[in-house]
Amino acid sequence: MGKADPEVMAAFQAVLDGPAEKIAYVAEYLPDVIDDKAAIRAGILRAFASRPERTEILVTGVRKLGVAPDDEELFRACYEADSLTEQSLYPDMWRRELIHTFPSRPEIRELAIAELRRRDGNIGAISHNFGNDPGMCARILGVVAPLPTTARLTLVNHVEAAAQSSDPALALLNRARFDTDGAACGTAIMGWSEVNIAKGSFDKDKEAYLVEELDAIGPEYEHRRAAGVIGLGMADRLEAFSTAKDRQGQSRSIRIGSLSLMSKDDRYFRRLLPLWKRFAMALGGDNEVLERLELSAETSLSVLNPGIENADHVFELLTATIPTAHHVKKYDHVEVVARFRPESDRLRELIMPIVLTHAKGYGQTNADTWAAMVAADLFADQFSNQPALLRQVVECFEEDPTRSCAAAALAEVTLRRHQPDIVNLLKERGSPRAVELAAAFKVLSAVSTADKIIDALFWLLEEAKHETIFWNCAYWTPSLLRRIERDPDIGDRMIEAVEGAPSESAAISLLALAGGSSKGRVKHRAFFASEMERIGAAIAPPVGYDVTSSSNRLALHVLQEILT
Repeated sequence: MGKADPEVMAAFQAVLDGPAEKIAYVAEYLPDVIDDKAAIRAGILRAFASRPERTEILVTGVRKLGVAPDDEELFRACYEADSLTEQSLYPDMWRRELIHTFPSRPEIRELAIAELRRRDGNIGAISHNFGNDPGMCARILGVVAPLPTTARLTLVNHVEAAAQSSDPALALLNRARFDTDGAACGTAIMGWSEVNIAKGSFDKDKEAYLVEELDAIGPEYEHRRAAGVIGLGMADRLEAFSTAKDRQGQSRSIRIGSLSLMSKDDRYFRRLLPLWKRFAMALGGDNEVLERLELSAETSLSVLNPGIENADHVFELLTATIPTAHHVKKYDHVEVVARFRPESDRLRELIMPIVLTHAKGYGQTNADTWAAMVAADLFADQFSNQPALLRQVVECFEEDPTRSCAAAALAEVTLRRHQPDIVNLLKERGSPRAVELAAAFKVLSAVSTADKIIDALFWLLEEAKHETIFWNCAYWTPSLLRRIERDPDIGDRMIEAVEGAPSESAAISLLALAGGSSKGRVKHRAFFASEMERIGAAIAPPVGYDVTSSSNRLALHVLQEILT
């Protein structure tokens, strides 16, 4: 087919000789069918002059035609055919084809550098065409292997602080607004807004940028929208948001609540709280702020913290909705009351029913376990010094040793203040198999010997049939670390057990636990250093599950953390 078929050749020749705007749709196939390069070149130039919508197809045709890079007329026609900056589909595809077609041109190298700075730029085309350019390779690596998100956020925060008095720092902050990570990008947008407002340089163009971010699309758009509305609030320019409508004609909303829930941080919420009255005035009241920013008890309690202006007011607003809310996690409710109303009757009335009734049983979910373990910790911290309440919990456990929360609460009590009567009770009546896994490890941490604790860890890491999400390590490893801090001999025994550990996970968890106490880090520093040297020389670096972080980690990273 193709050149061998007279009808195909005639059809393509007719297009080449026909209206210029039609050539753009077949330009990439013309060199495959027609041999007259001069005629194709002339036709493509004519098509460029007609300003077609699909310019990338014409550029592809030029590449397949094999035109020399120094053909200035044809290069200019390609290079000036579309926008070098517009963030939409066709200009993006056109820039990609320019990079593929003219990589040796200095203008295209500059375009490639700009693409690397752009959110979702044409990195594939750049990597393919600049692999032999060391400078470009370094830039590409900076994009595909950036600093970890945590480090980038730390850097952005430091740059924001410096930008108040440093123009170079402000320029860096300006660039960071286009970071491909949503959290880093959103943090930079808010910081950039605040600095410009403080410096008196927040003008109409900067306001227009924030308004545009309210309609951001593409990856991480929720972060950009949230940062945009917070920036407008900082500038007291909320009119554009207050009157914005969605496609159904309803008031536009920004998902700050669900974004905070999914990202598990308060970066937007803590910037919003001092501006709450400003938002309430612009939007029509507290309920309107909750609705327009999609804030609810379900999404926002976990990231709401005291000590910020208006935080207490929003705490009362959100907790007042709990009786009618459908999906509020009990542990979120308990924890937020503990943060805002510690040692209060309100908190006591919330946790005591959990402490006295929660037991291992059919239908219990991980969320129920989390609430119970939080309640156990809070009871030990804030209410166990009340003899009547402590007696209630002891009697509850004596009556039914399968009550996981009561067992966990008593374990936490004796970890904080050694109480022989409670220790004996847990030893005599407690059974690890009768309570939930997290409660069992709390009790083990409180009353067992070092060897029994190590055996339990080995069982968990080697034989337990549970998925790791049901291990709930975050709720019992602090208890074990508390015991190791109090009884350093347990940490010593863990160090001795590292060599005979049955797996990398067991060894890594023992190292992390023994090194997690301040006394252990000092006493065994030489051991940790020698282990780090030995592991650093290994061909295959050991990787395993670390119970202290609830994640798989390199042993080298665990030791680096201990030693630093």
